[in-house]
Amino acid sequence: EAAGTQITRLKAPQFRSARVKVTPPAYAEMPAKEFSDLSISALAGSMVEWAVAFDNPEGLSVRISNSRGEEVAFRKEEGTFVHRDRITGSGLYAIKGYWKDSLVYQSDFYKLEALPDLPPRIEPGTKELYRYHLLKDPKTIRVSARISDDFKVKQAFIVATVARGSGENVKFREVRMPLKPSGFKNAVVDNTIDLNALQFAPGDELYYYWAATDNREPEANFSKSDTYFIVYKDTARIEEAEL
Repeated sequence: EAAGTQITRLKAPQFRSARVKVTPPAYAEMPAKEFSDLSISALAGSMVEWAVAFDNPEGLSVRISNSRGEEVAFRKEEGTFVHRDRITGSGLYAIKGYWKDSLVYQSDFYKLEALPDLPPRIEPGTKELYRYHLLKDPKTIRVSARISDDFKVKQAFIVATVARGSGENVKFREVRMPLKPSGFKNAVVDNTIDLNALQFAPGDELYYYWAATDNREPEANFSKSDTYFIVYKDTARIEEAEL
Protein backbone atom coordinates (compact mmCIF):
# COMPACT_ATOMS: atom_id res chain seq x y z
CA GLU A 1 0.00 0.00 0.00
CA ALA A 2 2.75 2.45 1.08
CA ALA A 3 4.94 1.48 -1.88
CA GLY A 4 2.01 2.06 -4.25
CA THR A 5 1.44 5.54 -2.86
CA GLN A 6 5.11 6.36 -3.33
CA ILE A 7 5.02 5.24 -6.99
CA THR A 8 1.97 7.47 -7.65
CA ARG A 9 3.76 10.39 -6.07
CA LEU A 10 6.77 9.97 -8.36
CA LYS A 11 4.68 9.83 -11.55
CA ALA A 12 5.40 12.91 -13.72
CA PRO A 13 2.47 15.27 -14.35
CA GLN A 14 0.66 14.76 -17.66
CA PHE A 15 -0.93 17.58 -19.68
CA ARG A 16 -4.71 17.20 -19.77
CA SER A 17 -6.37 20.30 -21.28
CA ALA A 18 -6.09 24.03 -21.89
CA ARG A 19 -8.64 26.70 -22.64
CA VAL A 20 -8.48 30.43 -23.12
CA LYS A 21 -11.15 33.04 -22.35
CA VAL A 22 -11.05 36.41 -24.17
CA THR A 23 -12.96 39.38 -22.73
CA PRO A 24 -12.95 42.41 -25.09
CA PRO A 25 -12.73 45.91 -23.52
CA ALA A 26 -16.11 47.19 -22.26
CA TYR A 27 -16.43 49.97 -24.87
CA ALA A 28 -16.46 47.37 -27.71
CA GLU A 29 -19.75 45.93 -26.36
CA MET A 30 -18.74 42.41 -27.43
CA PRO A 31 -19.29 39.23 -25.36
CA ALA A 32 -16.47 37.24 -23.74
CA LYS A 33 -15.65 33.99 -25.59
CA GLU A 34 -13.90 30.74 -24.64
CA PHE A 35 -11.63 28.76 -26.98
CA SER A 36 -9.79 25.45 -26.82
CA ASP A 37 -7.54 26.65 -29.69
CA LEU A 38 -4.75 28.62 -28.01
CA SER A 39 -3.95 30.78 -31.07
CA ILE A 40 -5.49 34.13 -30.14
CA SER A 41 -6.63 37.06 -32.32
CA ALA A 42 -8.36 39.69 -30.19
CA LEU A 43 -8.94 43.41 -30.01
CA ALA A 44 -6.02 45.26 -28.37
CA GLY A 45 -6.89 45.89 -24.73
CA SER A 46 -8.80 42.58 -24.36
CA MET A 47 -8.30 40.58 -21.15
CA VAL A 48 -7.10 37.01 -21.75
CA GLU A 49 -7.37 34.21 -19.17
CA TRP A 50 -5.55 30.91 -19.71
CA ALA A 51 -6.56 27.84 -17.70
CA VAL A 52 -4.36 24.73 -18.00
CA ALA A 53 -5.02 21.36 -16.31
CA PHE A 54 -2.58 18.49 -15.62
CA ASP A 55 -2.93 15.01 -14.11
CA ASN A 56 -0.76 14.65 -10.96
CA PRO A 57 -0.05 18.41 -10.74
CA GLU A 58 1.66 18.11 -7.34
CA GLY A 59 4.98 20.00 -7.35
CA LEU A 60 4.41 21.27 -10.90
CA SER A 61 5.19 24.84 -11.96
CA VAL A 62 3.48 26.08 -15.16
CA ARG A 63 4.77 29.12 -17.06
CA ILE A 64 3.95 31.12 -20.18
CA SER A 65 6.98 31.87 -22.35
CA ASN A 66 7.37 34.34 -25.23
CA SER A 67 9.59 33.84 -28.28
CA ARG A 68 12.50 35.60 -26.49
CA GLY A 69 12.36 32.98 -23.71
CA GLU A 70 10.96 35.38 -21.07
CA GLU A 71 8.66 33.47 -18.72
CA VAL A 72 5.83 34.33 -16.32
CA ALA A 73 4.44 31.80 -13.81
CA PHE A 74 0.78 30.73 -13.75
CA ARG A 75 -1.08 30.79 -10.41
CA LYS A 76 -2.62 27.57 -9.10
CA GLU A 77 -6.34 27.97 -8.48
CA GLU A 78 -8.34 24.92 -7.32
CA GLY A 79 -6.01 22.46 -9.05
CA THR A 80 -5.93 24.42 -12.35
CA PHE A 81 -3.09 26.69 -13.49
CA VAL A 82 -4.40 30.15 -14.40
CA HIS A 83 -2.81 33.27 -15.91
CA ARG A 84 -4.51 36.58 -16.78
CA ASP A 85 -3.08 39.33 -18.94
CA ARG A 86 -4.19 42.23 -21.13
CA ILE A 87 -3.29 42.08 -24.85
CA THR A 88 -1.23 45.09 -25.89
CA GLY A 89 0.90 43.68 -28.71
CA SER A 90 1.39 40.68 -31.01
CA GLY A 91 3.85 37.81 -30.81
CA LEU A 92 4.26 34.08 -30.18
CA TYR A 93 3.98 32.20 -26.90
CA ALA A 94 4.27 28.67 -25.52
CA ILE A 95 3.20 26.99 -22.27
CA LYS A 96 5.82 25.07 -20.26
CA GLY A 97 5.61 22.74 -17.25
CA TYR A 98 8.53 22.25 -14.81
CA TRP A 99 8.65 19.37 -12.30
CA LYS A 100 11.58 18.42 -10.09
CA ASP A 101 13.74 21.04 -11.89
CA SER A 102 13.03 19.39 -15.26
CA LEU A 103 10.99 20.58 -18.22
CA VAL A 104 8.25 17.92 -18.44
CA TYR A 105 5.87 19.71 -20.82
CA GLN A 106 6.26 22.21 -23.63
CA SER A 107 3.42 23.19 -25.97
CA ASP A 108 3.78 24.34 -29.56
CA PHE A 109 4.23 28.07 -30.14
CA TYR A 110 0.88 29.81 -30.51
CA LYS A 111 0.01 33.12 -32.16
CA LEU A 112 -1.04 36.06 -29.99
CA GLU A 113 -2.39 38.83 -32.25
CA ALA A 114 -3.59 42.22 -31.01
CA LEU A 115 -6.13 43.53 -33.55
CA PRO A 116 -6.08 47.32 -33.78
CA ASP A 117 -9.11 49.50 -33.17
CA LEU A 118 -9.18 51.52 -36.39
CA PRO A 119 -9.72 55.31 -36.43
CA PRO A 120 -13.00 56.69 -37.83
CA ARG A 121 -13.34 56.78 -41.62
CA ILE A 122 -14.41 60.10 -43.17
CA GLU A 123 -15.69 60.36 -46.77
CA PRO A 124 -16.66 63.99 -47.60
CA GLY A 125 -19.45 64.44 -50.16
CA THR A 126 -17.34 66.75 -52.33
CA LYS A 127 -13.92 66.04 -53.82
CA GLU A 128 -13.36 69.67 -54.87
CA LEU A 129 -10.75 70.99 -52.40
CA TYR A 130 -10.48 74.56 -53.73
CA ARG A 131 -13.25 76.94 -54.74
CA TYR A 132 -13.95 80.65 -55.15
CA HIS A 133 -16.74 82.53 -53.42
CA LEU A 134 -18.12 85.57 -55.24
CA LEU A 135 -20.09 88.51 -53.89
CA LYS A 136 -23.30 87.28 -55.54
CA ASP A 137 -23.01 83.70 -54.15
CA PRO A 138 -25.25 82.47 -51.28
CA LYS A 139 -23.91 83.18 -47.79
CA THR A 140 -24.49 79.62 -46.58
CA ILE A 141 -22.67 76.49 -47.76
CA ARG A 142 -24.21 73.03 -47.26
CA VAL A 143 -21.63 70.29 -46.72
CA SER A 144 -21.97 66.58 -45.94
CA ALA A 145 -19.78 63.54 -45.23
CA ARG A 146 -20.22 59.84 -44.49
CA ILE A 147 -18.46 59.03 -41.22
CA SER A 148 -18.11 55.49 -39.84
CA ASP A 149 -16.09 53.46 -37.34
CA ASP A 150 -15.45 49.76 -36.62
CA PHE A 151 -17.09 50.34 -33.21
CA LYS A 152 -18.63 53.79 -32.63
CA VAL A 153 -18.03 57.39 -33.68
CA LYS A 154 -18.19 59.27 -30.39
CA GLN A 155 -18.19 62.80 -31.85
CA ALA A 156 -17.85 64.35 -35.30
CA PHE A 157 -17.12 68.02 -35.93
CA ILE A 158 -16.01 70.56 -38.51
CA VAL A 159 -13.07 72.83 -37.76
CA ALA A 160 -13.26 76.06 -39.80
CA THR A 161 -10.62 78.81 -39.90
CA VAL A 162 -10.98 82.28 -41.45
CA ALA A 163 -7.72 83.92 -42.58
CA ARG A 164 -7.81 87.69 -43.10
CA GLY A 165 -5.08 90.01 -44.36
CA SER A 166 -1.76 89.09 -45.95
CA GLY A 167 1.91 88.71 -45.11
CA GLU A 168 2.76 89.50 -41.49
CA ASN A 169 -0.66 91.07 -40.86
CA VAL A 170 -2.62 87.88 -41.49
CA LYS A 171 -5.08 87.00 -38.70
CA PHE A 172 -6.68 83.61 -38.06
CA ARG A 173 -9.95 82.80 -36.33
CA GLU A 174 -10.82 79.16 -35.70
CA VAL A 175 -14.35 77.84 -35.01
CA ARG A 176 -15.10 74.25 -33.99
CA MET A 177 -18.61 73.03 -34.88
CA PRO A 178 -19.77 69.82 -33.12
CA LEU A 179 -22.11 67.78 -35.36
CA LYS A 180 -25.14 65.65 -34.62
CA PRO A 181 -25.78 62.77 -34.23
CA SER A 182 -23.09 61.37 -31.90
CA GLY A 183 -22.44 57.79 -30.75
CA PHE A 184 -23.16 56.10 -34.13
CA LYS A 185 -21.48 53.37 -36.17
CA ASN A 186 -22.17 54.76 -39.66
CA ALA A 187 -24.03 57.93 -40.70
CA VAL A 188 -24.20 60.70 -43.28
CA VAL A 189 -23.61 63.92 -41.34
CA ASP A 190 -24.40 67.30 -42.84
CA ASN A 191 -23.97 70.89 -41.77
CA THR A 192 -24.55 74.43 -43.01
CA ILE A 193 -21.54 76.74 -42.81
CA ASP A 194 -22.88 80.28 -42.26
CA LEU A 195 -20.39 82.68 -43.91
CA ASN A 196 -22.03 85.75 -42.33
CA ALA A 197 -21.65 84.25 -38.85
CA LEU A 198 -17.95 83.70 -39.63
CA GLN A 199 -17.72 87.35 -40.82
CA PHE A 200 -16.35 86.10 -44.13
CA ALA A 201 -15.49 89.21 -46.20
CA PRO A 202 -13.96 89.89 -49.66
CA GLY A 203 -10.26 89.01 -49.67
CA ASP A 204 -10.64 86.44 -46.86
CA GLU A 205 -9.85 82.74 -47.07
CA LEU A 206 -11.85 80.06 -45.28
CA TYR A 207 -10.49 76.60 -44.78
CA TYR A 208 -12.20 73.74 -43.03
CA TYR A 209 -11.84 70.02 -42.41
CA TRP A 210 -14.01 67.23 -41.02
CA ALA A 211 -12.81 65.46 -37.87
CA ALA A 212 -14.07 62.61 -35.70
CA THR A 213 -13.16 60.70 -32.54
CA ASP A 214 -14.20 57.12 -31.76
CA ASN A 215 -15.12 55.47 -28.45
CA ARG A 216 -11.80 53.68 -27.86
CA GLU A 217 -10.66 53.78 -24.22
CA PRO A 218 -8.63 55.02 -22.46
CA GLU A 219 -7.57 57.10 -25.48
CA ALA A 220 -9.85 57.79 -28.46
CA ASN A 221 -8.68 57.46 -32.07
CA PHE A 222 -8.81 60.73 -34.01
CA SER A 223 -9.28 61.22 -37.79
CA LYS A 224 -9.43 64.27 -40.01
CA SER A 225 -10.26 64.78 -43.67
CA ASP A 226 -8.37 66.76 -46.29
CA THR A 227 -8.63 70.54 -45.88
CA TYR A 228 -11.11 72.41 -48.08
CA PHE A 229 -10.35 76.01 -49.14
CA ILE A 230 -12.84 78.73 -50.05
CA VAL A 231 -11.38 82.02 -51.30
CA TYR A 232 -13.63 85.09 -51.24
CA LYS A 233 -12.70 86.81 -54.49
CA ASP A 234 -12.26 90.53 -53.98
CA THR A 235 -13.99 91.65 -57.22
CA ALA A 236 -12.68 95.23 -56.91
CA ARG A 237 -9.10 93.94 -56.95
CA ILE A 238 -9.77 91.68 -59.93
CA GLU A 239 -11.14 94.60 -61.95
CA GLU A 240 -8.11 96.73 -61.01
CA ALA A 241 -5.74 93.94 -62.12
CA GLU A 242 -7.63 93.50 -65.41
CA LEU A 243 -7.46 97.24 -66.02
